[in-house]
Amino acid sequence: MDGHEQSFIIDCAQHALDALDHQIVGLEEQERQIEQLITEFQSSQQGQCCLLEGEPNCGRESVLMKVLEKFDLPLRVVNVGYISADPLIQETLAREKNEGFSVFLIRDADELLTPHQQEFLYTMADKATRFSWFVFFSITRHSFAAKLEKRGTSRMPRIRVTFDQAPNFEEFCGAFRKFLIPANNKNVLSPYYIEFVDKLNYQKWLKPVYERYNYDVLKQIAAQILMRIAFIDEKENFETFSAKDVTTIIEETIGFCIPGNNRRLQLLHDQTLRTQCVFLCIHRLVKNRPADNALLTPKTTYRTVFLEYKKLANKNYTILDVHSDIFIFREIDHLVELGLVKADKGANVTNTSFRKVWLDVDPLTVEKSIPSFQLPTKMTEEYDVVAPPNAKKMKTDMTKEEKKILYVVLEGCSLETAKIGGEYVILASDKHANFLRKQKKDPADYRPDILHQCLLNLLDSPLNRAGKLRVFFRTTKNVLVDVSPQCRIPRTFDRFCGLMVQLLHKLSIRAAETSQKLMSVIKNPVTNYLPVGSKKILMSFNTQEICLANKLVSPESDEPLVVIIGGIARGKISIDYNDSEMKISNYPLSAALACAKVTSGLEEIWGII
Repeated sequence: MDGHEQSFIIDCAQHALDALDHQIVGLEEQERQIEQLITEFQSSQQGQCCLLEGEPNCGRESVLMKVLEKFDLPLRVVNVGYISADPLIQETLAREKNEGFSVFLIRDADELLTPHQQEFLYTMADKATRFSWFVFFSITRHSFAAKLEKRGTSRMPRIRVTFDQAPNFEEFCGAFRKFLIPANNKNVLSPYYIEFVDKLNYQKWLKPVYERYNYDVLKQIAAQILMRIAFIDEKENFETFSAKDVTTIIEETIGFCIPGNNRRLQLLHDQTLRTQCVFLCIHRLVKNRPADNALLTPKTTYRTVFLEYKKLANKNYTILDVHSDIFIFREIDHLVELGLVKADKGANVTNTSFRKVWLDVDPLTVEKSIPSFQLPTKMTEEYDVVAPPNAKKMKTDMTKEEKKILYVVLEGCSLETAKIGGEYVILASDKHANFLRKQKKDPADYRPDILHQCLLNLLDSPLNRAGKLRVFFRTTKNVLVDVSPQCRIPRTFDRFCGLMVQLLHKLSIRAAETSQKLMSVIKNPVTNYLPVGSKKILMSFNTQEICLANKLVSPESDEPLVVIIGGIARGKISIDYNDSEMKISNYPLSAALACAKVTSGLEEIWGII
């Protein structure tokens, strides 16, 4: 790249950076709604209120200010925090007279906790009915309704604009390109700059960002990249910028752009082992406990945390056991002081045991940080849903040419969740027989342990470690799951069930130390993921054709093989994509034994020791 092209790119990046503050994407419908409300407000001269509902940094203030600029209306912002610090603000607004159109934004309105603070909310709502005031209340969906007094319900506006961005990946990538190349800006339309942006191959490294974050983080990432381009050293090589520097920038930017949860979690590294375990107990309890309704965050009680801690200590590390709940209650209070959890300090909570507690950090960030804690081995396995970072990992050779591959599809697996005792669990015949009978279901049909045994046999096999195995399973509810060869299945059945609950609710399971998906729910049919033209054999005892496992394929053949095995205790699998039915023994085999014999036979054929 010559100096002429480089100067063009630098100039365009500087113009794009200047225009970035005014870039708003994905909120066109919300902008249209607010613009319509302001238009009606100006024409009718009647005041009203509106709720702007969304998470922090959802773009609502930017959209509101953009609309008001079109109408040349000033915005008066009132921070709720100032109301408590300076009571004169509320008195001044209460005495204020109608002097024409006024637009207010009450920032963080859901932080109005006490009755005295909520008087301000009622004052603004009353003013909007009598004056030409348009009052916007900025709220979050999960806490506003729960904190309002009953008299506030009738005063709250029925008009609501929801800022809930849920773009698909193509829209996410398109938004990033708009940040780098603003529309209707002639200063950034240089062909050299556009070609340079397209060469960044941002679709590749935006995927993990899309799966966890929203447009606000994306915009900060774009700003970081534009700054690097705009102020790049003339001696720096542009050709390596897209390959090396962008990867570094994305990693550094995410670390700086995410809310301070990561920094707060760093405090745990300096805490005692007991404090760390109490925090992890809270994390696990609120993660598996659904909220009372969609507006509230999941919570647990001090007493429940103590019981969970006792169970953990007695099971894995008895030296941590305590003889009184007061020690654990003090640890929870300490975590509250650190800002890692929140507790209900209301006056109506007279018994500390029943005080509510919940996380004040992102649960996904907690799961990602668990491997960095210096926990005992047994305790690490208790909380690490896949494997601790220092544990022995599967060694899978993925560099070899994928010709001799065994595809195993486990059909009809029993994997169904239900809410029992306030928690979601995997239904099993030995644990939930009474519950299943009340639901008029046969407990014998609920055998998730069969899937557990099959996955253990398959993923622990030398065939898998040699990179010659792919595993899929489909449940009785027609949920299709792709299992990565790198996945390490939990050895205990209880941990496996917890993992499956997470899979069915979050649709994927990620490695603790990386962003790699170890299990993921995929779209049907399974034939979309099987080799075209491959031989598909259904293992069935009710057939005349028999073949030894070490004779399923010819040693000279390089073609992949698909084997379908029923993950059921009894009955027959009904599918329509198999080519033939076959049995490998004159005796009926369990699903786990069939998996073991098939993998052993293929290992013998392909010379895998």
